[in-house]
Amino acid sequence: MNSVGRCFFIAVFLLMIQSEFAKASDFSFSNTPLKKVIQTVQNETGYFFLYRESLIADVTVTLESDVESIFEDLNSALARTEISLLTDHDRKQVLITQRDNFDRNRTLNVLISGQVLDHNTGERLPFATLTWDESGDRKGAATNASGRFSITRQLATESVQLTFSYIGYQQKTVELDISASNQIRDLSIRLEPEPVRGNEIIISGSMSYNPSDSLTSRLMDAARFSPMGEANSIRALQSHPSVSAGTAFNNGINVRGSTPDGFMVQLDGLSIFNQSHLFGLLDSFNPDAIQNSGYYYGVAPAQMDSPTGGALNLITRTGSMNEFNGNVGLSNTSLNGTFEGPLGKRSSWLLSGRVSLIDQLNWFNNSKMIQWGLDINRPRRVTGNFQDFTDLVLVPGQSDAFFADLHTKIYVENKDASRWIFSGYFGGDYTNQLADRRTRTAESGSEFTFQPVETTNEWGNLSFSVQFEKELRNRYYSSTQAGFSSYRTDFEKEDFVYARLNSTDESENVSVFTYPFRNRSAMNEFKFNQELEFNTTNFSATGGAGWKYYLSEYSEFSFDRPSYFQNVGSHMVQAYLQNKWEPLGFLEIHAGLRSTYYTLNSEFYFSPRGEVVIKPLNGLRIKGGYSINQQFLHRITIENSATSDVWILTPENQKPAEAEQFTIGLQILPSNHFLLQIEAYQKEYKNLRSHELNTQSLANTFSGTPWFYQNSGTASGIEILLRNYFGRFVISQTYTLSEMTFSNPFLLNGEEFYADWDRRHSYNAILETNIGKGIDFYLSWLMMSGAPNRLNIFQTDPVERLDAYRRLDATLSFSHQFRNQNSLEATFSIFNVLDQENVWYRNYAFSFDETRSIPRLTPVPVDVLDLGFHPSFSVKYSF
Repeated sequence: MNSVGRCFFIAVFLLMIQSEFAKASDFSFSNTPLKKVIQTVQNETGYFFLYRESLIADVTVTLESDVESIFEDLNSALARTEISLLTDHDRKQVLITQRDNFDRNRTLNVLISGQVLDHNTGERLPFATLTWDESGDRKGAATNASGRFSITRQLATESVQLTFSYIGYQQKTVELDISASNQIRDLSIRLEPEPVRGNEIIISGSMSYNPSDSLTSRLMDAARFSPMGEANSIRALQSHPSVSAGTAFNNGINVRGSTPDGFMVQLDGLSIFNQSHLFGLLDSFNPDAIQNSGYYYGVAPAQMDSPTGGALNLITRTGSMNEFNGNVGLSNTSLNGTFEGPLGKRSSWLLSGRVSLIDQLNWFNNSKMIQWGLDINRPRRVTGNFQDFTDLVLVPGQSDAFFADLHTKIYVENKDASRWIFSGYFGGDYTNQLADRRTRTAESGSEFTFQPVETTNEWGNLSFSVQFEKELRNRYYSSTQAGFSSYRTDFEKEDFVYARLNSTDESENVSVFTYPFRNRSAMNEFKFNQELEFNTTNFSATGGAGWKYYLSEYSEFSFDRPSYFQNVGSHMVQAYLQNKWEPLGFLEIHAGLRSTYYTLNSEFYFSPRGEVVIKPLNGLRIKGGYSINQQFLHRITIENSATSDVWILTPENQKPAEAEQFTIGLQILPSNHFLLQIEAYQKEYKNLRSHELNTQSLANTFSGTPWFYQNSGTASGIEILLRNYFGRFVISQTYTLSEMTFSNPFLLNGEEFYADWDRRHSYNAILETNIGKGIDFYLSWLMMSGAPNRLNIFQTDPVERLDAYRRLDATLSFSHQFRNQNSLEATFSIFNVLDQENVWYRNYAFSFDETRSIPRLTPVPVDVLDLGFHPSFSVKYSF
């Protein structure tokens, strides 16, 4: 062999040795953090790791291995820790869990527990769903508010396949080998978020898995159809048939006939007393700070302190545990930003704020929105044969508006998966409107002159809570919370319009006049609660006990009550137990009891709640339920004034409000593209509160409080929800036939009368479609019966209604994700596309008639109109 050949042979031999050496040392780690090891192996092999950050935070690895042996070697290297690897080579998935040496042969039950996380940030995903097949049937469960799950099943197979899903995230399926051990603890499932996620509200009739969850996805997306360019959860709830559809400006929502105070919003377990900014146009919380929204409207579980109507339970995001993220946004009303990031190895922080630009940028008639919200020259038309001179009475002046909200959260997770959560919130409004009103004064004599008048509305809500959560043993989960919420309001209108019924033996008439009105209020809530969850094979239970203390103040200056003041404080001690039992494969029994001891009245109140679900066939669910709910906090609303939400506490010697509900329902789910849900209900209300100014009656003038508390009511209805998927089109339709009547022994001789929000028929259709890459289009059509004529006091027909309501809304949204994972979202919406003159309510307004020889101000009935054609926009950049 010549020298050239020898050199070639040596070179080839050296390359082979180098190649083999490289193969033998594909991976080389020396005291390397496990998280960095995971990232390296994940990049080199394409395997996907599922883990919890705090479990691996302090673990380091030293090893050398190749691609073929890395998973076995890594598992061996971790043997000295409490961590083990479960590798699924078929799906290229690696589960990192706590090591468990429990022998499967000791029990037939299989226990699987863990948490569902956001893959990018490590945040817990509350109320995510997981499903599996068991004996040919599809079973399911849901994570709790902390994103934790624990299932105990009798499984005969050597493996089980679990599918995890969450709204706005990609579904993930994992297969677990249960042949060696019957316990898999601390399983962390990391779901990939969609490029752009909406502000979805989860419909939670109960806190258990429902196969319709995936089909109702995006039914109530808070980002759609808001007149002010901001996501609006309260408005989104009106897409559900249990909620009475409403107008742009509103005093709150009505759930199955309830008064507006029958609906409560809770943020991280504490009451948010003012649910919206700017008279119902915007939520009082920044949607980018909210991780989860759960809506309870039927038989709510006992752990939910649900009032007579329903509840919206909000959970603030915990913030990213992996990297700094943020977004900034602009709409036609506000500037907002959300920022988050890790805080050490096992903690995270989040700061989210929003501030109004409504004064600085008068886009899309912002100033007129303030006028109309404060009842200054609202759009109207005179009814009957009266001439319209109402525009000669009031001249709007300068308006001033400001709103802001701020969310903070610090999340600390320990290695054993226990965690501390610190949450804070502040929100508030200030609106002011100047005007000149035509009137006569002592100085002007018989002449009418313009006098300056002012309307001011402001509120502020501050809350803070501390929560500690920990898994106790295998089947128990503990949650402890303490916190407070403090709320203040101040509303003043110098030209409030009063209407008074004057009755004599010969005649009846209504006198209308203006006089100042002012009310101020304060509500303070202090709370401590301890809760414990327990899970076995066919039985799960949640129990707890808590203490609350409320201190409230209310003062009023009005024509009838020049100096009313009330100060009420009371302790409440509560205990509850909720369980779910599956005695048979086709039967679920949910039963709960909540008890409250109210110290001000020294009485116990009990709230039983029960529901039976029968599943005779796949895709068919039949349910029936019964509940009683008490309500100790009452919102005193002055109809159509859109003031701050004023709350009072049940005073001594008065009963709390109460609702007794019977409900029955049918759900048909034959495929993943069709859902039909029909529910019927009957509710009996007692001791509802209503301010005396809403009645145009003097019957309550000499009572102890400026509100009626003897109101009882009956609500009944049928609700239908139909949702179809046709390729890229989704059509949702809801129809509600309902009735809500009141009675009061001091009003109308005790005869029944219809609630102002009673809409006999209501139909809503929503079309969703993707018309291109990142471009979605939404169209909503709403029709409902007219509201009762609240001026119809002397008519023999008590069901005279205003004109029917019709409205078409449209939204076009665009989203794009850049290569660096940053994203851009833009939304353009139009409220009332057809510019329908929909009637909001009927009331009196003054008309100035100059055609007479002696000019005079005359009250005339007018139909006040809802918001007409109104565009809005929002833009958000995430990084």
